[in-house]
Amino acid sequence: MTEPHRDHVLVTLLGLAPKHATYTLGDRRADAPLAPVALYELLPAEERPTHAIALCTPEAGETFALFETELPIPVERIEVPTGTDDRDIDAFLHAFTGAFPPGTPVDLTLDLTHGLRHFALLVYTGALYLRALRKGDDAVRIRGAHYGLLADDRR
Repeated sequence: MTEPHRDHVLVTLLGLAPKHATYTLGDRRADAPLAPVALYELLPAEERPTHAIALCTPEAGETFALFETELPIPVERIEVPTGTDDRDIDAFLHAFTGAFPPGTPVDLTLDLTHGLRHFALLVYTGALYLRALRKGDDAVRIRGAHYGLLADDRR
């Protein structure tokens, strides 16, 4: 039996004031203004996502425009609240998990470098929830979760 077509989505968080840096993954290096752009370049060609979803607060529009220009795959913006109260957290998780409707198998590569600090936890929790909830033909698989740790001007 053949496996159904699986989308491979890069999920990222975007913040404000991007800074050009050199990113590393293993022994590979890439210069980029945003971690998810570097991650895309650093992944082997056969492991690269086919499209991306960027979770952004309303203030991150300028960063999203840069991301959309720099990444060579289709990009979708999902606006999320800042997450400063319980209702925001529910709305954030609903916006994230709603991007992956049941019935569509998907692989996720998570870049948790940018954005507000608690966003990384919310995205990772949401991805684990989707993986636990969806089994069989519409399963969600997490290929990896990446965080660019700043060390001087290298990540």
